[in-house]
Amino acid sequence: MSLVEKKIDSGAGIITLLDGEGGNRLNPSFLGAFSSALKDLAENDDARFIIIRSRGRNFCLGMDLVALEKGHDGMENVISAVKDYTSLLSDIYHCPKTVVALVDGPVKAGGMGITAACDVVLASENASFELSEALIGIIPANVLPYLFMLRVPPQKARYLVLTAAQLDAHKAHAVGLVDEVFALEDFEKGVKSLCRQIIRTSPQAVSVFKDFTHQFLESDFNGRKALAEKTLFDLIKQEAVLAAVQKFNEGDLPPWFGRFKPAEPVTGEMNNG
Repeated sequence: MSLVEKKIDSGAGIITLLDGEGGNRLNPSFLGAFSSALKDLAENDDARFIIIRSRGRNFCLGMDLVALEKGHDGMENVISAVKDYTSLLSDIYHCPKTVVALVDGPVKAGGMGITAACDVVLASENASFELSEALIGIIPANVLPYLFMLRVPPQKARYLVLTAAQLDAHKAHAVGLVDEVFALEDFEKGVKSLCRQIIRTSPQAVSVFKDFTHQFLESDFNGRKALAEKTLFDLIKQEAVLAAVQKFNEGDLPPWFGRFKPAEPVTGEMNNG
């Protein structure tokens, strides 16, 4: 059984997690297929941005716990999966393209890391979010770098971990885990609207901005000022940027403006409630 499917539709590189009914559990096979699909789309110029979605009831319910039941006999597989998971989150976060998560069902534990590492999280009212690791005696250590300060304040993250609270889509939006929430009947329309916005942006500007934010967060105040000045100066000297400015002044559009007209519904393979 294939665990992950990838395709390109109207400039959107779409990664579909295929075992939504089984929870898209994080194990070496699944993580390998996911990482490979992400890398391929990140390197393909035909994919202007990347969508991550799930087919079926769940988005992702976290680590595959079967190996843990075997104790030390299965520890090698657990360690391998944890390392692969850490790499996957880093690849999502550092991807030079905008990465969008479409969530239409439960997200738990390690699944929260996947959504938190994405640039944009869109959810239907079917979605729920839960950091449940403490219930089995561990903590979401690999998830927290993508939650602390990036998505939620440290104290809110502490609350989510210490209570293992399950948040519905609207509460998740209120704390910053989700960027937009749509009624189920409006989900497809809302997703397409955002895709049309994303595909207008300069691929180079997106890549530079994402790299800028990563460096910015790792710098002190003086370093941030220097980084901001250097990045802006480097961009405004480029011929493509100068040409785009001229086109805007003439009432025209730069060449990277794309139109999003997918051949199939973007949320068509997801859970319909």
